[in-house]
Amino acid sequence: MYTRNIVCLPPTDDTTKPIAIPRGESRARLNEAGLIGKIAINSAWKAADVEREISTTFASSFLLPDGAPLAFDYSR
Repeated sequence: MYTRNIVCLPPTDDTTKPIAIPRGESRARLNEAGLIGKIAINSAWKAADVEREISTTFASSFLLPDGAPLAFDYSR
């Protein structure tokens, strides 16, 4: 089992620009909005399991009903 910090970045209008890693004040704003969390990932999980963990982590920030998936793209 691995524990990782995860940041949910809102989409940008200009997809040609690289995504900056939030630091300082911008990271604090994301944290206050509930867009930074910690997830636990099991190495045996499939992609759907990771997606479910991410959706659960941010469900309250996006007012998702229990078990509802969060639409997102991965970024590394």
